[in-house]
Amino acid sequence: MNDDKMFEYLISIGAMQPEEAQMMRQQNMVDQLRASSMQSPQGQMVGKHYVAPSITQYAGQLANAYGARKGQEQVDTKYAGFNARQKSMLEALRGKKPEDEEYKSLMSSLGF
Repeated sequence: MNDDKMFEYLISIGAMQPEEAQMMRQQNMVDQLRASSMQSPQGQMVGKHYVAPSITQYAGQLANAYGARKGQEQVDTKYAGFNARQKSMLEALRGKKPEDEEYKSLMSSLGF
């Protein structure tokens, strides 16, 4: 394997780390939103009287679940694109020469 190609690949993987970290943060936010939507609203005691949860608390719980689902779809789409770019870089490393147009366009899209 060509050492220059391997070096470029490692550099490009390093350039993708901030994007991966951002996707992980977004996944954590989705997980927390999903966990909050799983908790049922609680009633409260006011003096000697029990006050049942409001309908808006249930609506908020549904909104959290919907937001978690939409957020998960976005994260899945981003991970699919990220994995496709990694795959294309590996294929370029394994079989493409630096003179190939596909290889050059891949490296230029990564900023090299």
